[in-house]
Amino acid sequence: MPVQNNRRLQRAQAISPPSDKMALIRRYRRLFAIAAVVIPVLIFTPVTMHWVHGGDYTMHFSAAFSLLKHHPVSALINQQLRINATSYPLYHLVFLAYWTTFFSIFQQMVSIGDQTERLIANTVTAGTLANLTFHVIMSLSLYYLLFNTLSKRAAPLKAAVISIALTAGLLLVTAINFTIPLDGKHYFGFISLTPQHNPTVIAVKPFALLLCVYSLSLLQAEDRFQPKLVAAAFILTVLTNLAKPTYAICILPVLMIFTLPVMLRKAWRKFAMLMLGVFLPMLICLGWQYLITYGDLSRGGIIWSPFSLVNMYSSFIAVKFILSILFPAVVYLAFFPLARRSFALNFSWLVFGVSACYFYLFAESGNRFTDGNMGWGAMTALFIVFFYSVVFLIEHWDTIWKSPKQRLTYQLCWVLFLVHVCNGIAWFNYLVHNTKYS
Repeated sequence: MPVQNNRRLQRAQAISPPSDKMALIRRYRRLFAIAAVVIPVLIFTPVTMHWVHGGDYTMHFSAAFSLLKHHPVSALINQQLRINATSYPLYHLVFLAYWTTFFSIFQQMVSIGDQTERLIANTVTAGTLANLTFHVIMSLSLYYLLFNTLSKRAAPLKAAVISIALTAGLLLVTAINFTIPLDGKHYFGFISLTPQHNPTVIAVKPFALLLCVYSLSLLQAEDRFQPKLVAAAFILTVLTNLAKPTYAICILPVLMIFTLPVMLRKAWRKFAMLMLGVFLPMLICLGWQYLITYGDLSRGGIIWSPFSLVNMYSSFIAVKFILSILFPAVVYLAFFPLARRSFALNFSWLVFGVSACYFYLFAESGNRFTDGNMGWGAMTALFIVFFYSVVFLIEHWDTIWKSPKQRLTYQLCWVLFLVHVCNGIAWFNYLVHNTKYS
């Protein structure tokens, strides 16, 4: 017995890093987390303050204000702008939390005659802070996920620096818009990863990413019930649906496909975790949201309408699709023998495939036809494909770099990622100086 215990101790020491390295990892992880908070604030504050006056913001502010039925400010809101409380109220609740806080603080500091000006100022401030809240959550999520991957393969300081750089890149990354000289369209026709004119898309991205991460953890978990994992997945599922259900309807069919082998293997504990953590809360939320949105048939519904909406707004659809997915597509095809064995990468690509089908093949009938709501899920799903493509390149760096023939391709993939980032910078510059997004 003592011999076996000594061997176990030796194996544990060989596998786990030394305590001093663990201390450095914790130190740099905390230190650079501050940068992960500051960076999105610097990047998104100018564009948010510019767009909070227009885009889809006014509609969502009206939806938020419709929840203030008994608030004193109700008399200041134009009744014609009120719409019913939305079926995905997460952004609106966060906005109202900021708005009521500032309204209460500054209520006594401005004269009664300036109530309308105070309402506008509070709305702009609260809308900006609500956006920044979700951007910071997104940035911190990316940073911790990337750092956990890199810290296993690089020194702690190097891992932290690279993680911050990649986080900033993923916050900016978008489609390569080389077709602008052809049709003048900066947004329409592409699958944009960073739409800044719709606050609910901004709100759903961090929770959708984390939901995907935890769904993969559930699918790959051992066949034993893990309450903490189920609770985390449950919370993320609810938050993702309440932020915007567009990603949930994309990941749901893929999860069903990947859950079939779990049932066939009779891994009932894992199946129970998937049911309680993801399927039941998602189906309940989606059912409730469908009834609110389409329960009244006069509001329209979902129809089969291949390419009708995308062709209405833009040309060169095939070229723009390729330019939207170029980096992750090249990564997958260039390293196909490795990529086809990557569970996370294949899962994220399948979810994006479902979202692309929704975007290009379906639409909403009635007055909602031109809104393009079936495309929001593709934007979020493609962003997650970008993330897992970056993780794939990090995880397989050692294997790829050993082959001189693949080194150039590996470097080319990072160049393509940088091109996507540069186009994102150009896109943000365009948004800051214009009042139309395409």
